[in-house]
Parts: sequence; C-alpha cells; structure tokens
Amino acid sequence: MGKTVEEIRDEVSASELFGWMQYFRIEPLGEERADLRMARICQVIAETNTGKRYKLEEFLFDFDSTETGTEEVHRMSAGQIASTLHALFGTGNKAKGK
Repeated sequence: MGKTVEEIRDEVSASELFGWMQYFRIEPLGEERADLRMARICQVIAETNTGKRYKLEEFLFDFDSTETGTEEVHRMSAGQIASTLHALFGTGNKAKGK
C-alpha cells in the first residue's frame, strides 16, 4: 500500500475497518487461504499420479509444530543453507565457514 501502519490507522475510520472485517468473513483472503488452495492442488496432483486417496491435511504446513513426522526440525544458518544448495545444485557462491 505504500503507507505505514500508523498512516493507515489515521486514515481508516472504525466504520470502514468494520466493513473490511465483515468482508473478510464472507470472502477470506490471505496466506491461510492461499495455503489451502495450494494444498488442494497438490492433493489433486498426487491423487492423479498415484491413484491413491490423500487427506488435504497431508499437504498443509503446520507452522506451530516443532516436529515433522519423527524428525525434529532444525534451524540452519544462511551459510549452511548456501552450502547445502551449492552441494545440491552446484550453482552460486559456496558459503565460507560452517
């Protein structure tokens, strides 16, 4: 929008904000909805290619979870990510260090 939160707060009335809140209840937009759309697309592709049935939840990210299956999620530094990408694809600059 090209404005700060404070600028928007100063320019949007409570009535307009309430109207937008009502609109988003009817027509939900945003990242959650985008994740659902992409999960459904992945589900259809998987079912089409394997002939098996899948639950939609199998294709949704769980951002609140610290585990995926039985493997614990671990954080990687930017250097580790760059080194891994270089090892996989052999492109770009290999990160120095760890």
